[in-house]
Formats: sequence, structure tokens, C-alpha cells
Amino acid sequence: MKKGVISVNSNAEKTIIAMTISVVLAIIFDGKKKKPAKRKSFAQRVSKHYKTIDNIMLMTVAKDVKKKEQERAALKKKNSYKTKLRDLEIQDAEFIEL
Repeated sequence: MKKGVISVNSNAEKTIIAMTISVVLAIIFDGKKKKPAKRKSFAQRVSKHYKTIDNIMLMTVAKDVKKKEQERAALKKKNSYKTKLRDLEIQDAEFIEL
């Protein structure tokens, strides 16, 4: 038996996968109810399924995506010009006799 491995490396990949699954679920479970007045629109059904799929993915497949995105943001902030100027440490000068 072969096992499949799914890994999500970025927030964009996670969003695309979750949106695809939520659209498919919205089409399959198209919200047909006996009373048409209580039917939700397609966008509302997609939104509802997206929230569910997003939470499931964060718990399983994409659990490291949020951590990686935060690390990238912290590294980007650390390497910025303004942060470097703020983090400079003033050191005592050494006296040289001539």
C-alpha cells in the first residue's frame, strides 16, 4: 500500500487548496432546502466551507505554515534598515597612545 504525503509550504498554497475544497463542497452540498427563502447564496456557502477547511488544515496538513510565515516576517523585519539602526550597540572606544 502506498502512502501519500501532502505538505503545504506557504500561506498561498494553503489558501488555494482550502478554496478549491470549499468550492467543491459548496457545489456538492448545494444548499437545496424545502424553503427557497432560507437558501444561502453560493458565496456564503463557500465562505462557510472555507472556514471549516481552513481550521482542519491548520490542525493537520498546514500546522507549520503559520510558524514559518511568522519566522519569515521576523527575519525580514530583522534585516531591514530601520531595525539595524535601532539595534546598534554603542561600544567604548579604545585609547591608542602615539
